[in-house]
Amino acid sequence: MYNLIKLFKISKNINIQKKKDIYRFVNLETKDSIDIKINNSFSLFIVKDYLYLKNISLTSVKLKSLLKHLKTLFIGLEQKYFYRLKINGVGFRFLDFKDNVLSLKAGYSNIIQINIPKTVLIKLINSTEILLMSFNYDILKLICLKIKKIRVPDVYKGKGICYFDEVISLKEIKK
Repeated sequence: MYNLIKLFKISKNINIQKKKDIYRFVNLETKDSIDIKINNSFSLFIVKDYLYLKNISLTSVKLKSLLKHLKTLFIGLEQKYFYRLKINGVGFRFLDFKDNVLSLKAGYSNIIQINIPKTVLIKLINSTEILLMSFNYDILKLICLKIKKIRVPDVYKGKGICYFDEVISLKEIKK
């Protein structure tokens, strides 16, 4: 017995293409696209602008994980996810973003360069703040954590890279 699950309504600005066992969902405005490969465990189909999932052999845990992943991808395809990062410290700067490489100075002797995937767009607000945008929430979060890992905020002075709205509780200096 198959389980049919009605997922969500597909907006008019999303185009759907199917080739063999791969569905491609393309946002016509931003040209972002998601490829979903169908296997023997489930299948997708569309009826009257609604996306349905036919569960064939997924367990409930895997099904919940798949549904959550599909939901975040489609929300990101319709409206992008974003994070804003700031860098605190004397001489700490975001330098530039060219050819999918972010350059920054974070208190080390060399300029640090990070390769950024093409699905992530970076805007330099000023030399101490950047805005990262993407339709894929998982990749965006991983890139933010990779950038934050370069210089974790210091608990005594607060120097480092953190989210814009993140509050860093500073420790009192021993006297």
